[in-house]
Amino acid sequence: MKILKLFLVVAFIMYASLSFSITPPAELTQAELAKLTNKELIIHSKEIPKRPWPEITIFALIDVLPVEATALFSHYEDQKTYIPDLTKSYLVKKISENEMIVDFEMRTPWPLSNSKYSTGNVFKRLEGNGYEISWYLVKSDSLIDSKGMVQFIPYEKKTLMKYRSLIYPDSKFASIFSSKAESGMSKTVQAIVTYIEESKKKNPEKIQKLINLLPK
Repeated sequence: MKILKLFLVVAFIMYASLSFSITPPAELTQAELAKLTNKELIIHSKEIPKRPWPEITIFALIDVLPVEATALFSHYEDQKTYIPDLTKSYLVKKISENEMIVDFEMRTPWPLSNSKYSTGNVFKRLEGNGYEISWYLVKSDSLIDSKGMVQFIPYEKKTLMKYRSLIYPDSKFASIFSSKAESGMSKTVQAIVTYIEESKKKNPEKIQKLINLLPK
């Protein structure tokens, strides 16, 4: 019995070490990490040749476990209820256990019309109990291309969220609104963070059900 107890203690320590001692991405400075702990978003913007909008990467620290954040985010039908300007989001087709097609519709600034698009969403488990969901454009009436990914990485008993997006609108007015891309993405990430943390407090039963639905 003592040997069994010792084994369980060692196993727990190993699990905690894997779950909560993950090194943060190298692109974050110590100053940025300090800001994350104060609930600030860290935004990196990168200009891409021949693209009207920059590639935007945003980091946030969420007070939940990575598996909980992943389960909530990957329940696409709920995204229209908390992501700003998103009016529709629903699963269309399941290609495989780890890949599915989702339809979206989003309000966009005048004079652009609402953006209707479908994305392929790929689920992936990362080393150290992290998770990644990446997406690519399947079809759209207002986008030439769109791709991105979100990672939920264990960090200091919380979750470091890394959200990256590169959108290429199909409009001659797109470059005019490039300055709004960053602010719009920031609102989206903040909304995701708020929704995940509030769900953890208000509806833990739902989270557990969604965790059970994640691909094995």
